[in-house]
Amino acid sequence: MTSRLRKTDIPKQETIDFDDEQPIDIQDKTELIDNLATSNEETFKKYTRYLSVFYIAQVYPILSLQLSIGALDPPYLLFTLAVVFNLININYAQSNNALTVANALVSLQLSYVGYCVRPEDLPLLCIMPWFNMAAPYAFKYWFTSMNELVKELNKLKYEYKSV
Repeated sequence: MTSRLRKTDIPKQETIDFDDEQPIDIQDKTELIDNLATSNEETFKKYTRYLSVFYIAQVYPILSLQLSIGALDPPYLLFTLAVVFNLININYAQSNNALTVANALVSLQLSYVGYCVRPEDLPLLCIMPWFNMAAPYAFKYWFTSMNELVKELNKLKYEYKSV
């Protein structure tokens, strides 16, 4: 019988700081799970700030354009209102149904205006309000599912002590 040697000069991933060959003890497992949970919470807060800056960056040019022209255009004011609803939703009222319904109604009205009345503003009035409304829910879904996985890991750490 002949045996083949495997190549072992493949570099290991830099993100893993423990030896894959040896099992980690309970304290290390607990520390790793706690680090995952903390990292997920910090990342969620960071991306919530990024999303807030993204919303504010949308409002600023529209309001400055409205003020420089001297006339207030109702569809752009509705767009600004929809963005303000999203800012309130992600920063203060995480699951407020009344705010979500109001935002959906404003977005629906903007879609009607963008599609029927002003087709030249279709991307701004039809697509952006729905994208802005969906983005916080996507972020919440991703981070909530990550929290659920961390909770499952937390439950499993006591079941498999010697693995």
